[in-house]
Amino acid sequence: TTVTYNAAISACDRGGKWKKAMQFLNAMVRSKVEFSTITFNAAISTCEKAGAWENALQFFSVMVSQQVEPNTISFNATISACGRSSMWQKALQLAGVLAHGEVGMDTITYNALISALEREGKWDKALWLFSVIYQNKMERDAICFNSTIS
Repeated sequence: TTVTYNAAISACDRGGKWKKAMQFLNAMVRSKVEFSTITFNAAISTCEKAGAWENALQFFSVMVSQQVEPNTISFNATISACGRSSMWQKALQLAGVLAHGEVGMDTITYNALISALEREGKWDKALWLFSVIYQNKMERDAICFNSTIS
């Protein structure tokens, strides 16, 4: 069932086994088991933790093509995967889609983007995003402050 596969893919997430998560997704296709947002979020998160940004983007693309609705978690995990792998431009592109969609950005989105920009020395862009958080009266946490000033 979908729930069983979701649990297996989530276990891959905790173990950093993104290739195994991909095998479970392929098994779901062969078995004609329905995908869910949770399925893809777990797979994307597994890729994020393993530094496999290209695979995270691939899972995100498959999610959209299978007409499974991405949520903030889907976007945040994909943005974080890109940001952790020096793909800050891709992270910003995804954030642009998120900002103009129905889902919307949250503090975690901004933190992931600011951290990605900070890693690449793009402090002017990181400061601009921090000001956007301030202007929108969003919650600013320690991660946000630390990434902005580092």
